[in-house]
Amino acid sequence: MQLPFLFEGGKEASVANTTTFAFTNTTPISGVAPSVIDIGAKTNYALVGEQPSVVEMQNKTAPLDQGERLTYRCQDIDKVSTAQAIQNPSKVRNGVQYVIKLEEILRTRDGDGNILYDEPIVAYLTVRHQKTGTITDTHIETVLYRLLGACFDKTANEWRFADLMRSALQPVED
Repeated sequence: MQLPFLFEGGKEASVANTTTFAFTNTTPISGVAPSVIDIGAKTNYALVGEQPSVVEMQNKTAPLDQGERLTYRCQDIDKVSTAQAIQNPSKVRNGVQYVIKLEEILRTRDGDGNILYDEPIVAYLTVRHQKTGTITDTHIETVLYRLLGACFDKTANEWRFADLMRSALQPVED
């Protein structure tokens, strides 16, 4: 799948603006695509908490003692901070942050099926950006695919989580 990296923006006067990322390393890893799971968020989850900026749901397909919790959160932020120097800042300073959090319980049983223990695994996806019309969902999709690429070792054809959980942060292969 070829990832998009050039997007058209809005119009100012009669001249079209364009938005671009500066990276050129856009070659997809052959044969690797994330398999997106159809979780059925509306059908398979029970709403357990709702506020204007937070929705919390429990997976109805999981047992009560080994549940799965899915949370969507969105909030306005005063400024989108980054460790990078922004040479040409936008006039827009305020932004938005949205978070998807998935909380899992991994259960271990002995050979007879007796429960030994439960262990939590929690994953977050946090996206922050300025509130402008030039940032589109396609831009966010591009950044997400690049983030997933940073988690994958194409030479070994496997995810880097085995290294990362051991604090082996530096990639050893392209």
